[in-house]
Amino acid sequence: AYLSKKIKLKNKLSIIGVCLFIVLTYMVACNGLKFGIHTDNISGYLWHSLMALCLGGIIFFFQLLDFETNNFIMKLILFISKYEYGIYIVHLVLMLNLLQGSEIIQFVQTKSILITIFILTFLSLMSGIVYSFLVDGVRTFFGAE
Repeated sequence: AYLSKKIKLKNKLSIIGVCLFIVLTYMVACNGLKFGIHTDNISGYLWHSLMALCLGGIIFFFQLLDFETNNFIMKLILFISKYEYGIYIVHLVLMLNLLQGSEIIQFVQTKSILITIFILTFLSLMSGIVYSFLVDGVRTFFGAE
């Protein structure tokens, strides 16, 4: 009974933590859109750091929850959390280069912004996953974990 109550309390506190950090992430995102997210000013540097802390808080409290990890949603969240850094590293450079230098993407952009977003999201995910596999391979090759 004690362990059951402890797990329920832990889950309640974790859910509160996840909700709190989701609200904080929303607030930081809205302020970023209002004041600018580019790194050529102090608000841009602050915004990126705060977003990283907020997203880290969501992941931290989410991983404290005790529930079945064998469902589709958990597998998807674990997959995204494993490869998100590689996706983040690559997506801005990839998207800017494609939007500015690719005639195909520019043509698709004039026809449908939704298809353009889908293509850029797909390419960002794939390039982030490839980047993460490369980093994991280099770490394994050199014996670092």
